[in-house]
Amino acid sequence: MFPPRTAAELTEAIDNGTLPHEAAGLDVKAQLPERNKRADIAVDVAAMATDGGVLIYGVLEDKEAGTFSSSPLELAGVQELISEVVMANVRERIELSVTTLPLDDDPANVFVLVEVPGSLRAPHMVEKKGEYRFYGRGPAGNVPLTEAQVAALYARRGRIEDEAAKAMDAFIATVPDYIFIEGERRSNLYVVIKPLVSDQGLRDRVWPTEDVGVAMTVLQGADKALQFRNNRGSRLADMLQGLTVGITPDGLRVENPPFPRGGSREPVTTHVQRLDVLDDGTLRYFRTRLAFPVETPHLRGFFLQEGAVGQLIAILCALARWFFDKGGYYGAVEVSVALTGIDGAASWEWLGVQIPPAPRDIKPFGQGEYRDRVRVSVPQLGLEPTGIAARLLERLYRTIRRPAFVDPLELEVSPGEATG
Repeated sequence: MFPPRTAAELTEAIDNGTLPHEAAGLDVKAQLPERNKRADIAVDVAAMATDGGVLIYGVLEDKEAGTFSSSPLELAGVQELISEVVMANVRERIELSVTTLPLDDDPANVFVLVEVPGSLRAPHMVEKKGEYRFYGRGPAGNVPLTEAQVAALYARRGRIEDEAAKAMDAFIATVPDYIFIEGERRSNLYVVIKPLVSDQGLRDRVWPTEDVGVAMTVLQGADKALQFRNNRGSRLADMLQGLTVGITPDGLRVENPPFPRGGSREPVTTHVQRLDVLDDGTLRYFRTRLAFPVETPHLRGFFLQEGAVGQLIAILCALARWFFDKGGYYGAVEVSVALTGIDGAASWEWLGVQIPPAPRDIKPFGQGEYRDRVRVSVPQLGLEPTGIAARLLERLYRTIRRPAFVDPLELEVSPGEATG
């Protein structure tokens, strides 16, 4: 896995030659700069923030031989030093994560992993020896930005915000009419996970094939990455029934469209799902029929499987983390959700209570559509998938759920890694 999460993983990558060589999104350093050159740390981070990337301290590169070797640093104060130098020398705050990877046999010596998400506020000005400059990354390392490059990055700020806001509307518009059966009331879930720094080759580096077997492995791996204590039963692998994979003008499409049951003409619509993997790395997911009309001797109404919705969003975050890690994308990500057709929907949890609730206790959702979006880093997708789902659904959950209901986003174990 890259970036490595332990010293053992990094050492193994160095020893077997699988550590990627320096490129625009990766830089390795044997040691921290000397005291009179500490501002170089700020230059490295500001340059990497243009499109996102990773800095690793404690790795020596032999450029002529094309090899790496270990050169761990002393732990004392290293995280604080990096953070303080960046704060003191960069004129607009940069979000970054500084992690130490201690050696198993000598915890006082570490590798240092600095993950720098692509910043929507790039370029970031650096003060170095009384001079103020903007920096970016090239295949050979840091490069000063020209006036034209700085102007282009300023223009990118507004364009990214505009594209992110329109991404959900554009996705909803692509779902074909045949999904919706006249006269049937149903709800629909749409999720868009969009890298905010576009990379048109991202999908092809990670998932270039329309092989059904590859899609099955990816979907099943994403489901296995998260084990929920209160599983609500909806998984990505539900689409394996009738699974199709094909290339579209924008990338790859994985879906189980409606298809006849056996020899009849009756369509199967219960688990209709679709996953688009666009060339620029955007992941788009659709699922229909997450709310149903129910009538029992004690309850009658329209009930939304909001716990299943939250679990699906968390699983998609885990899948996205695997996808972006494998593709070498380190920029910011926007996760957005839309639920349509939910006017009057109450929580599915009411169907499981032992004592029938009074009608006044059931609080249905009062709007036909629910939307929200959050901006996160790639590491957060893997480390906080349930937290992201909770943030996206917070307004919906507090409206229709009650404190006594079990938490559908509680995990059996800490988040795993989706595999494919």
